[in-house]
Amino acid sequence: RAVVKSLFSSDGLMQGGTVRTDYFYTGLTSHVTGAGSLGFESIKVSKEIRSGVLEENTTYYSTNHKNHTQGMPVKTVSTLGGVTISESENFYSTIFYGANDSIACGIYTIFNGERGGATDFLRYMPYTKTNISKRFDPVTGELLTATSKQTVMGEYGDLISSKDIVADTDLSANYLGNVSEPTSGSYLITSATNKYDYNDPSRWFL
Repeated sequence: RAVVKSLFSSDGLMQGGTVRTDYFYTGLTSHVTGAGSLGFESIKVSKEIRSGVLEENTTYYSTNHKNHTQGMPVKTVSTLGGVTISESENFYSTIFYGANDSIACGIYTIFNGERGGATDFLRYMPYTKTNISKRFDPVTGELLTATSKQTVMGEYGDLISSKDIVADTDLSANYLGNVSEPTSGSYLITSATNKYDYNDPSRWFL
């Protein structure tokens, strides 16, 4: 598989200098019985912004074909001179729909050759259930702020509810993407609930 190794671009100065950007790839994964290439597990972009100082951005990707989130970023880490300055982490959920447009529960996979083969007429909608973002002091690496956003989606892809947290202490989530509320420091929690009138097909615009 052909990929970009290095990129040279102008530094924008009159002297005609260039800036080199290097790319590093790990964990190319493929699904051999239906899904094909699932992409790389991570890609790092490294750029020397001044002599001896590197700006690096590493993105980790999902290879979860069962929930159709392959290729979607699960975590991004940015460093400057070896000090972490920001992080962002995503947790995904997938809604599966059956032939009658109802939500199908307990679906394991739709690819042939696994657990009995494909499920006919199945459709799916992956979405970001939770995002946690953090900013750090570029000199000391100490946490400055942490924010999280959790969402609940309806069967039509509509946003049912959301919960946002902004804190000056660390935030983390379990494997389901549920964020623990802070118990110390300064923080703000806001929640929103939406209601929709979509039960009358005669009012739909398709």
